[in-house]
Amino acid sequence: MCGVRVTSRRPSLWSYLVGCLLIIVCPQVWAEERLEVGQHFRDCPVCPEMVVIPAGEITVKLSSDLSEIISIYTLHISNNFAIAVHETRVADWENCEFDGACGQVTLNSSSNKTDFGWREWKGTRPIGSVSWSESLGYAIWLSSRTGKKYWLPSEVEWEYAARGGGTEERPWVGLNELSCKFSNLGDHDGCSDRYKGASPVGSYGANRYGLYDMLGNVSEWTTSCSGDMLVSSSGHSLVLGREFLGDDIKLLDFGRDMNGCNAMVYRGGAWSSTVGEVMFSSRATLPRGEILETLGFRVIRSIQ
Repeated sequence: MCGVRVTSRRPSLWSYLVGCLLIIVCPQVWAEERLEVGQHFRDCPVCPEMVVIPAGEITVKLSSDLSEIISIYTLHISNNFAIAVHETRVADWENCEFDGACGQVTLNSSSNKTDFGWREWKGTRPIGSVSWSESLGYAIWLSSRTGKKYWLPSEVEWEYAARGGGTEERPWVGLNELSCKFSNLGDHDGCSDRYKGASPVGSYGANRYGLYDMLGNVSEWTTSCSGDMLVSSSGHSLVLGREFLGDDIKLLDFGRDMNGCNAMVYRGGAWSSTVGEVMFSSRATLPRGEILETLGFRVIRSIQ
């Protein structure tokens, strides 16, 4: 009966009850509202705020300190996609934990040492000390809860969204007022932000797509393996296929046939990073079962 609408000029009690039953049993039968570029939305009350990123292509030229071009690559996105406006917060994680889909993580860390209370810290700070597999588990939970395709971003998607359509390596040059404005970093004591570790998400300026903390605060897991190259030798971005994630996915088997997939790439730098270390193109890796206090994540969602 899914997809059937009961209509009548004078709805009977029976048709009303059937309509309610269809909403409960078949919550995904109605066509998804068309999501426009730049639109903000949530798929459920406890889902993260997302924003739609436009498809497109940018060519990045990496230069040395002497302005010598050392690398050129293209970031190509063939379809619009949505990405979380903020890094996943402790409060977001606890919603998943409450549903029994995410495990408990250690919250007693040095990033908690602020002038603010424990309740505020839990509600506003980005989650850290979560492994790659745990982060993907949160995306699986969102997918199962909403019927939408949530994932972690690939390196290409992450960098494309982080740059916001620009080609510069960061929104500032050197340690100055702009660096204090856009990122929570280790050598920002002069910013007087009072955050000794992770800051509340959205405390600093957003990029051109309206995304916060793409550089600094906590680093972010991607779906890219350490053995993968960001782009192919021809200069075209690698296309990473992505299947629907459900409860039956076996994380231990995921990527086993891919060279180097036991170590995953993370991006963006963290609150412990220096201004010189943080660039949109910078990447680091960690075995997917290990954790760092400074490493969290944000999710993406496909757009139909």
